[in-house]
Amino acid sequence: MKPGEIIVQTVEQFRDWFLANKHPIKSPFTDPVYYTDISMSFVWYRAAPWQVELYMVRPNTVAPEHAHPDVDSLEVYLSGTFTLTGLDNSIELSQYMDTPRFDGMHRLFGQTIKNPPDHAHGGVFGSNGGVFWSIQKWVNGVTPTSVTKNWHGDTIGEHHKEVVTPPVQDSTA
Repeated sequence: MKPGEIIVQTVEQFRDWFLANKHPIKSPFTDPVYYTDISMSFVWYRAAPWQVELYMVRPNTVAPEHAHPDVDSLEVYLSGTFTLTGLDNSIELSQYMDTPRFDGMHRLFGQTIKNPPDHAHGGVFGSNGGVFWSIQKWVNGVTPTSVTKNWHGDTIGEHHKEVVTPPVQDSTA
């Protein structure tokens, strides 16, 4: 095993590695920032096929139903008021909005929602917007870029239409 090498098989194991190693930053030099008409993401960590994107979404917006065909991901709640829709284990936030945890953090901080490849989902973002990590395993031999690009479904405005591209096959896979 090489220093820093990740020995995991599943996106859940990668999440556990990422959190246990105190969220290491390994952002790529090329194209580390992506945005749509309502959000911006930063590629926090990339070591193909593994990737972590930090997403920040504007308040009072909606991400229409869509899928990421080449990405197995876990969405990790960090802050804001939002509900991810179309996922079997979506967290309904309204019951947790009024009171913080004992330490002042949001009660849902760190909660995780599974988002399998090609599974249709969306998001409804309230008055505080939303911040979350998308912890990803890229599949089907596709080179990691951003889930903003690996997108099937209605796009989020004119800029996003220009960003969505067909996947690039990884010649090393």
